[in-house]
Amino acid sequence: MAAIRIRALPEGSMGPLWGAFTVESADGDFDGAVAASVIAFGRWVIGGMSAYRSKGGVEESSLFKSYTMECFEELRTEAPEVAAHLSDLVVMCRALSDELDADAMWRLSRAILATLPDVRFIE
Repeated sequence: MAAIRIRALPEGSMGPLWGAFTVESADGDFDGAVAASVIAFGRWVIGGMSAYRSKGGVEESSLFKSYTMECFEELRTEAPEVAAHLSDLVVMCRALSDELDADAMWRLSRAILATLPDVRFIE
């Protein structure tokens, strides 16, 4: 089971997914491959969604969910080892501040992670 940890960054800092948080290796991710896979996948999906607008919020959009799963299926075909890092993923995001919970990039990144197969959030 792959795992990552989400950690808030100091005010004014920006992490690898363009928000005030970073993605870190967790237990079992000794070489950082899982965290790197999560960051790469998040950047890919975010890049494709840059022009998308949804009145109800992107997190609830069926188009967003479809697009994210299409990206994952493409990854599964083209880079199965990376897709394996994203399946059955545990995301540890304990003790995130209310401010970070409201951060648009964290909400988008969390929505991306939530579409992955068998993902579990530990909050």
